[in-house]
Amino acid sequence: MPKPLTGTRRSLFLAVARQPGITSAQLCAQSCARGGELSRIKHHLAGLIDEGFIAISFRNKRGKSHYQITKSKGKRMLKYLTEA
Repeated sequence: MPKPLTGTRRSLFLAVARQPGITSAQLCAQSCARGGELSRIKHHLAGLIDEGFIAISFRNKRGKSHYQITKSKGKRMLKYLTEA
């Protein structure tokens, strides 16, 4: 069984799962709306990418990244989080 995601990483992962192709700017806007800090969002996204839960699905010319969950580890974690 995978170690469950908690806190900010969990909410970022679920936001990416709900809206595939979401950008970091959109994630920052959602975080601000909830009263969260912006300084750590890219750090948490990088951690989720390193662990294989999300991947960059598209990067445009200006370097804006779009994120989606991965087919293997990401789908398993989503199933685990939604069943819990």
